[in-house]
Parts: sequence; C-alpha cells; structure tokens
Amino acid sequence: MDTTGRLIKQLWVTWLAIVSLLCTGLAHAQLTEVNVEQFLVELEAADQRRDAATVIEALAEDVIIVFRYAAMGDIPDSRFTKAQYKDYLAEAYAAVQDHSSRRYGTRITISDDGQQAEVFANVEETTTMQGKTSIHVSQQYVLIRLEQGTPRIKRVFAELLNEGSDT
Repeated sequence: MDTTGRLIKQLWVTWLAIVSLLCTGLAHAQLTEVNVEQFLVELEAADQRRDAATVIEALAEDVIIVFRYAAMGDIPDSRFTKAQYKDYLAEAYAAVQDHSSRRYGTRITISDDGQQAEVFANVEETTTMQGKTSIHVSQQYVLIRLEQGTPRIKRVFAELLNEGSDT
C-alpha cells in the first residue's frame, strides 16, 4: 500500500472512531442527580444575574410554565409558553430592583432510562420593587428532559404558598 493509500486509510479509521465516540456519547447521555443539580445551580445563577438569554435557552420549545397563586385569593393561574415567558421575564427583570432566591428541600427523581428528571423543591424568593421588599415561598415542580444530549425544561408548575411578607 502506498503512502497516499495508508494516509486515506488512517483518516478513514480516525473519522470512524470520532463518529463512533460522538454517537456513543449521545446515545448514552443520561441525566443524573449530580448533573441535574448542577443544571439547576447554573440556571439559578443566571436568574440572579438577570441573564434572560440563558434562562430562556434552558427551556424546551414546547415548555409549559404554570404559576398558581392560590394563597393570594382570586388571582387566576398564569400560564406561559416559551415566547410568553421570555416577554414576562424581560418585564420582571426590568421592574425588579433586587431579587434573590433560595431553593431547599429539593428532591430529584431520575427516570430509569436517564432521559428525564423530576424536581420537587421549595423556593423562597426575596424581591424588591419600588423600594418595597417582599418574601414569597412556593412549591415547585420541574420536568427536565434530555433533547439531543442537552437538558431542557419541559414543564414548570409553581404554587405560591404565601401572600408575601414585607420586610
């Protein structure tokens, strides 16, 4: 075999090895409690920075987000698509002077095939708007699925547990 033939064979074998590694990596990509927790921490950091682009990027195209305000009386639930939530987030980030949150009591359940995770958590949010600070507590459910090897949020359900205490 001449030099050119050997080079072509080496390139072919290398290409097959790379494709095989990529396909294996994608085929076996799984969610774990560790990488779901890391995903949530990164998302919370983006929210703290008011980085709407990163928050929106984490959402699946067909995401459904529901906020229930039962603790606040007759306020109807808010329901958002990805586009609607993007608009809502922009308005919220513009209106809020300061915002922080703390997640606790987190329970992460991974599906048997590692393609889906359910997260249940309590979240305490402290928000300052128009010079007034309030604290809200909610219970949240988040469904995360792998889409082409990337975790994406498919569903969010958050129920507000209090009317918000002023500080």
